[in-house]
Amino acid sequence: MSKKYDIETIIKDGDKIWYTPMQISGFCYYDTKTGENNYYPECELGNLYRRYNSCFKLNDAIYFIPGNSEKILKITANQNEINYDYIDVEKGRYRTSFVHNNDVYLFKYENEKKLIKVNLLNGVISEVLSNDIIGDIAPQVSMNNNLAYMAFYDKNKVLVYNCDTNSYEWINVDESETGFANICFDGECLWLSGKQYIYCINKEKNVIKIEYDFEEISLFEKFKEKQIRHKKSLLDEYPFWNITCSANEVIFLPRCGSKIISVNKTTFIPSTIEMKNEEETEETLNRLDRSTLTHYFATSQEDEIYVYSMVSQYLYIFDKKQFSLKNKIVLKRNRIVEIIGESNEIIRENNENTLEEYLECINEYI
Repeated sequence: MSKKYDIETIIKDGDKIWYTPMQISGFCYYDTKTGENNYYPECELGNLYRRYNSCFKLNDAIYFIPGNSEKILKITANQNEINYDYIDVEKGRYRTSFVHNNDVYLFKYENEKKLIKVNLLNGVISEVLSNDIIGDIAPQVSMNNNLAYMAFYDKNKVLVYNCDTNSYEWINVDESETGFANICFDGECLWLSGKQYIYCINKEKNVIKIEYDFEEISLFEKFKEKQIRHKKSLLDEYPFWNITCSANEVIFLPRCGSKIISVNKTTFIPSTIEMKNEEETEETLNRLDRSTLTHYFATSQEDEIYVYSMVSQYLYIFDKKQFSLKNKIVLKRNRIVEIIGESNEIIRENNENTLEEYLECINEYI
């Protein structure tokens, strides 16, 4: 049996695009000059299932932040060599992270929910927000200097955390919503997506409620019905997974389908962007691995926006000013393909395959 792999996290640094593939150990980088993938299988990252959920660059190093792992992976590279090291964190499962100065903040959501801070220079860990404050936090956190904006699946308000003073306040949004799936700060305003509406919060903390005609909302309902899960998740109720911003637009990436919603920052008028060759089929809707993942995820860096498709495995590179497509890369070639093979079958933990069986299958084919 052979399989594809999915990408957990991705970041561009100069000519290199760094990422961690989900089903194999190690990390990779794609050389944009040569078009080659380079794979480091000897890197010991522990559990192969959802190890890392975010990454960032700080002080000339690349950091991969844990999801289901007990280590922060630190990579340093120059023209001649690549080195990596680890920073230990508390055992558990992590969903969300953000960075301020030399500290990385991690949201621990298994058992007792809390927000912890890890100093990247000395490894010291401290708790900053406790279980009685933190709810079921959404995957995205948006930063504005020393302020971190957090949305929650189970709260109809936004938490604003001050990293410098270790204090916080709440911003009420809409009582008709039970929570939000994601949040984004565009330099002026906060943007959120709920179950039915898109929201904008301006500097005066006024809330603008935006209706949109999501053509594939019926497809999303079908997608939800098709999934097989151990238990129902609050995430199931939200059609959008990720928000990112270009110069004039706010981009909402759906959990399924080929159509992306774009909202003009000035007029607040939504429109639809069609992603070619990303149409859903019965096969993609039925894929067991889609039960806890999505069609796209995005990250924004400097003058570019990177959108990765879990369905086609294309990495789309957009110009940040106009959100126009600059390039499309397949991150599945050379040594990676030789190691894991090529197939349309993807092995995941689901109702039929336990995590132990999943790992056993993975180890057979590495």
